Amino acid sequence: MKHLLGLAAVLFVVLVTACHKNKDKDDFDTAAQAAKDEELIKLYIDTAKLTGMVRDSTGLYYKILEHGTGTDTMILSSKMKVSYTGKLLNGNVFQKADSTTLGGAMLMNLIKGWQYGLRKTTAGGRLLMIIPSGLAYGRGSRDSIPANSVLVFDMKLIDVYRN
Repeated sequence: MKHLLGLAAVLFVVLVTACHKNKDKDDFDTAAQAAKDEELIKLYIDTAKLTGMVRDSTGLYYKILEHGTGTDTMILSSKMKVSYTGKLLNGNVFQKADSTTLGGAMLMNLIKGWQYGLRKTTAGGRLLMIIPSGLAYGRGSRDSIPANSVLVFDMKLIDVYRN
């Protein structure tokens, strides 16, 4: 009987510890991170002397640099051919891609910032996007992109392929 009580006590401690660790994981304050991103984005825009940036309702900042000449707009099931440079707010370039098709990826499978931003132009358009971390990789990191990073993209939408 003492053995069973001891085992029950150990299991209880393991469960409480596991729940506490999961609670810590869930204690991430997304609103605080969004506010921090917003502050960093505004500072970046001011420091870089960017004019004409628009903030949409998702928190994405963008500026159309060249209007597209194509007639197709992006939908979530669209595939695209793009050329872009992606960098962090500190200027570190993490990706430069010329005329890639993203391996046939559909827009719906890409980061939310791209999903919202690329639909603001048509084929042939070029835009600058500043994407808060919540619309990018959030708390996750990816290759040379640290967790909770705001991303900056200078992007040319070369072509749109609808399914």
